[in-house]
Amino acid sequence: MESPVILEVPDGVHLEARLAHPEPARAGLVICHPHPLYGGDMDNPVVIRVAEVAESLGIATLRFNFRGVGASTGNQGGGGAEEDDVRTARAAMAERLGIDLSSLRTVKDFRQVLPTVLAAVARGEIAPAEAARIARQVPTRLRAVRAPRTIHAPAGA
Repeated sequence: MESPVILEVPDGVHLEARLAHPEPARAGLVICHPHPLYGGDMDNPVVIRVAEVAESLGIATLRFNFRGVGASTGNQGGGGAEEDDVRTARAAMAERLGIDLSSLRTVKDFRQVLPTVLAAVARGEIAPAEAARIARQVPTRLRAVRAPRTIHAPAGA
C-alpha cells in the first residue's frame, strides 16, 4: 500500500511522492516518470504498473513528480535540477529503508526496466523465475529493448 510523502530538495523545492514499503522490503526502487511535455507524471500507467509489480515482489518503491509537475513546487530546470530531484528521492528511499544508496535501483527511462531486471538476475539479487514474472508484466512496447540472449545466473538463483 502506498502512502503520500513530500520530499524536500536542497534548493527548497518540494516534490510530491508516493512510497510503498512492504515489510520486510527486499530492496528499493525509485521510479522516475516520462518527460512531462509528453504527458509524463508519477500517475502514468507504466509508472504505476512498475510500482505494482515491484511491490508484489516485496520491493519498496518511491515514485515522485519532478519539480513543476503535479503538486511538486518549482519549475522545470532543463535536466540539471531534475538530477537533484532524483538524488533527493534516492536519499529519501535509502533513509526510509535504512540501507546504503548502492542497494537502490533507479528507473529513469522505461527502456531500462528489462535490462535492470536482467542485471539483477546476473548479480544474484533476484531469481530468474521472478525476472520472467516481471517481464510478463512489462507492456509489450517496452519489450523491444535489446537485451542479452543468455543470462548467466549464479548457482542457486
